Amino acid sequence: MPCSCQQPKPGILYQGDPNVLGKWKTYRDSMQEVLQPHLHRTVRITLDNGNMYEGTIVGVDGSFLLLEVMMPTAVAQAAQSGAEGYAASHEHRNYRNVILPLVLYELLVITLLL
Repeated sequence: MPCSCQQPKPGILYQGDPNVLGKWKTYRDSMQEVLQPHLHRTVRITLDNGNMYEGTIVGVDGSFLLLEVMMPTAVAQAAQSGAEGYAASHEHRNYRNVILPLVLYELLVITLLL
C-alpha cells in the first residue's frame, strides 16, 4: 500500500534581489578593473569588520582578492594544526608565505604601500 504521508516539496529558501545582484556585479567588475593593474604590488587592506592585512596582491577574480601575506613559520604551523599558545614559541626569522582569500564585498579600504 502506498504511503499516505506527504513529502515536503522542494522550494526556494532564498532568492537574491535582482537590483542588489545587478549592483553587486557592477561592483565586482569595477573592483577587478581597479585591482588588476596592481597585481604583485604591496597593499594594506582594511575589511568592513575592522581587520587589517598587509601583503601582495597575487590574484583577483569575480569574488575574491588573493593576498599573499608573510607569517612566522611557527604561527603558520600552529594555525594549520589548530594549536593554542603558539605566541611564546614562534621565531620571527622564519617566515612562510600564505595566500589569504578576501571576499571582495568585505573590502573597505585598500591602500597601496610603496
